[in-house]
Amino acid sequence: MKLHDRFGRPIENLRIQITTRCNYSCVFCHHEGYYHCRKGYEELSLDAVHLIAKVAKEFEITQVKITGGEPLLHKDVVEIIRVLAEMKFEDISLVTNGYFLPEYAQKLYDAGLNRINVSLPSLSPEKYSYVTQMPKKAFEKTLNGIKKAVAVGLNPVKVNVVILKDINNDEWMNFIDFAQKNNVVIQFIEYHSSDPNSLDFKKFYTPIDAIESYLKRNARKVIIRNMHHRRRYILESGVEVEVVRPMFNSEFCANCRRIRATPTGWKPCLLRDIVVDFTHALRTHSLEEMISTFLKAVELREPFFK
Repeated sequence: MKLHDRFGRPIENLRIQITTRCNYSCVFCHHEGYYHCRKGYEELSLDAVHLIAKVAKEFEITQVKITGGEPLLHKDVVEIIRVLAEMKFEDISLVTNGYFLPEYAQKLYDAGLNRINVSLPSLSPEKYSYVTQMPKKAFEKTLNGIKKAVAVGLNPVKVNVVILKDINNDEWMNFIDFAQKNNVVIQFIEYHSSDPNSLDFKKFYTPIDAIESYLKRNARKVIIRNMHHRRRYILESGVEVEVVRPMFNSEFCANCRRIRATPTGWKPCLLRDIVVDFTHALRTHSLEEMISTFLKAVELREPFFK
């Protein structure tokens, strides 16, 4: 049975945050909107992911995305993908910073991963190092990971670019060229926060109107996705560019079909600090209790921007 929330939005997409651990310390990171892990890190076991996936199957969720932290730090990440593939989800994807991707791309593809998103905040090694707080060699490893992902057959390979004021907002044309040369899709993401008055928001946020205006003028085709009504622009060169604009955007919220699973509970909304705890259900391996907590989370879903 497909589930809808009280605003009529179908629940079709599940993001599973399998670990809060990350080898990067990106200056703009929002931790998947999950701020409960203050010391050390938290992870979902393979069994826990399997139980979460069973709940998704109960309600005809067809798309699953694995996230972190950095999911490739999870010792069972390949087996997690294999389990999801065996459960016949229509679309299985993963978000990564790309550092470990040269070693993992083939294993993930063989396990059943369909597509992948790789975060790449800059095409400048110096800027990349500043944003990620990693040595410059990490930039080359990430580029190699992107190329390896394309080579093994993951499709599409999306490059996620969070646009940051006075850091990379002058690089977007370079990213479009990068997409053409490397056979990837570019996804420009507006910096977002639950608190527009925060210092970080004021520091990093910049509207991406100029980027979208260029895309509208130069696109030969525009695809409006069901998810968030995101626009995907197909340029004359064949390059695909998707734009993700969460801030002050009621259309984005009205068309959200996603729910999240963190290491401790269901998260109904990225921007709301709400987590419905399911740790007892995980400890007891209770599908019935997991379903009950899931239904509670769906009841709490509410558009952030109306």
